This record gives sequence, structure tokens and C-alpha cells, in this order.
Amino acid sequence: MITIQRHVLGALARRMRMTPGALGTAFFDDVADAEYVKQVGEWWMSLPEQDRITVDTVAALARPALVADVKVVQGRDSLIRTWAVSGEGDQPGPLVLAAASGEDALKVKRVETRDEYVDTLVTWLVAAGEPSEPEMKVELAQAEFAALLAMTDLHSRTAYTAYLTHQPAASTYGQEAIGQVYVEGVELNDPRWLWSFCAPLLDDGASRMDGGQLSQALEGLAQRGLIERAGAEWKWTLPGEYLAESLHRRQVTIGLDTAGADAEGEAGTHAALIVRSDEPLWYVDMPGGGNVAVCGISMQGAREMLDVMLKPAGPALEVRVAAPPPPPPVIAAAPPPPPPPPMAGAAYCPGCGVALAPGAVFCGNCGTRLG
Repeated sequence: MITIQRHVLGALARRMRMTPGALGTAFFDDVADAEYVKQVGEWWMSLPEQDRITVDTVAALARPALVADVKVVQGRDSLIRTWAVSGEGDQPGPLVLAAASGEDALKVKRVETRDEYVDTLVTWLVAAGEPSEPEMKVELAQAEFAALLAMTDLHSRTAYTAYLTHQPAASTYGQEAIGQVYVEGVELNDPRWLWSFCAPLLDDGASRMDGGQLSQALEGLAQRGLIERAGAEWKWTLPGEYLAESLHRRQVTIGLDTAGADAEGEAGTHAALIVRSDEPLWYVDMPGGGNVAVCGISMQGAREMLDVMLKPAGPALEVRVAAPPPPPPVIAAAPPPPPPPPMAGAAYCPGCGVALAPGAVFCGNCGTRLG
């Protein structure tokens, strides 16, 4: 694994004459300083081959055909977040894994094949043994799915409260309590709770429901047989309780939010969720702008879906540049003042303290830009 600053990646991409695609701009800082680009290139060439970021890794980050934001929660405490990046090309190439490291750097790892990464995800899912495949499938509007997740989190909260107080868990839920959990899930961004974990995977409208829209979503869940009225409150039906209780007992949760182009080059997004409970294994398909499908899935089926989600369907997206505005009128100005006298050459890098070569515009040890 290599740690590298975004501006160094930008300089390397320019040195290698690569034009970042629309999805690649997230991994680079644009660098126009030719002298800095030259020095970064010379520094890169001076590294031992095993310490260099490879050309095809830079190419995959510069012009990805697909970027998947992959989040894995093991239990309720351990969150691993990685960008899985696939480069463009007819033949499947290496998959590049990238993760943020501080404000301006990335940790980058190259894996030879997509299968290698998919196998890692599958290993987490099977760690507790072979799961069962529930014979259940339901299609929901995104708002209904958001309400379902909020009610599932409320189900978990009441279960934990019952453990602490040694009292029976509540079996009915008022809309006000469901609404409070729904709002907190959006505002707190706590991936230990399923609604908060899933909210970024859905369209924005699913996170912006008012009380009336939430009420309609709950009515929709009732029509689909997952909940039912209990006086002025709501309770689970038998299928709904089975789903909610298995989600409550989840052991591994994998969320994928992918962006890329289809075979015609049109941009699009697609998200998915795989939840491993103590026994059941659930798959949730969340296409951008479409309905959500929740179903049981086998381990082989989960592996196939992971492979499909991480496989590019089209070419890298190009950056769309708006037409520039007309230039402003030229106004005569006084000549600029003479530049100040140069400071005494900085002998050491302000970032890491390593001695600098005369005339250096960046530190060859840590990548800090000088001047």
C-alpha cells in the first residue's frame, strides 16, 4: 500500500500525459506548474520500482470507468470504507483500492483482479458459517424503505432498552417515535444504525420527508404486508417482524454506491446493500431513481451480485466543460511593483524536516509543495 498526496497524483498524471475523466477528478488536485510536474516526475523515477505507484494505477485513478464507494460494518463498531476503482478498457485490469488518509492524501493499493477483492468481501460474509436464503421478496418505494429502516432502528432501540431494564420490549411504535428516529438517522450520520448507514445510498428525497410523507410511507408498508395498525400506533406483521429481527441481529453489513457509465456512455449510479444476519442473508437493490427490492439471497448469488456491481459497463466519463464566459475588457494598469528580494533558501522541509535540494519546489520525501 502506498500513501500519496492528491497534488502529487495530479502532477504524475500530467507528467504521464493523462487527462483525468469526470470520476477521476475526485482523486487529483489539478497541477499546472510545469517545474513542479517535472520534479515530481524525476522523484518518481528515482524511487525503487517496488516503491513507485504504477502507471496503470495512476491511469485507473485518472480515468476510472467505475468508482464504488464500499462501506463494510462488522458487528456495530468496526467501519471500513474504501473506494474501489476500475479503469477503462476492454480487458479486465487491476482494481485499485483507495482510502482517505488525512485531508490531502490517499492510501492506494492495487489488486490484480476484481475477483481478489470480491473474495475478501465474501470472506467477511461467510465468517459465521453458511447463511440461509430467506424465501421473501418485496419491492418498496424509496420512501417506504427509509421508513422501514427507521422503524427497524426503533425496534433495535427498544430491544436494547429491554435488555437494560429487564422489561418486555415494546411491540407497537407511534409515528412520532418513528419520525424522531428517522430525523436522527439523517442528522447524526452514525453508521452503527441501519437507516443512517443506508441514507446516503438512496435518492435525496428519501432523506427529506416531512411528517405527512412519512405517514404515507408507513401506509405503503402496511399495504405491502410488513406492518399493520395497532390503534393509533404501528406494529410488525409476521413477515415484517422476521425481516426487522434478522436485520437487528446483523453481523456484517456491506454497502456499495457505484458511479459510472453504461454501454452507451450515459452517466448513472446504482447502490446495493448486503446484510448478513445470524442466519439469513439479505440483498437490497437500490437503483438511482428506482424502487428498492429486498430479497433473500444465497452466498453464491451475493458473490455474483458483488462481481456485477464492481464491473464497469461502459467507458470512462469525460469532464464536461461549460463554454467559457467572454473575456473582460482590458483595462490599462500601472506596472506591477518589483518582486520582493528572495528569502534565504529554506534548507529543510516545513512538513517533515528533511533537507531540501537547492531550487526544489516540492519535498521528495513527503510531497509537501514549497513556495
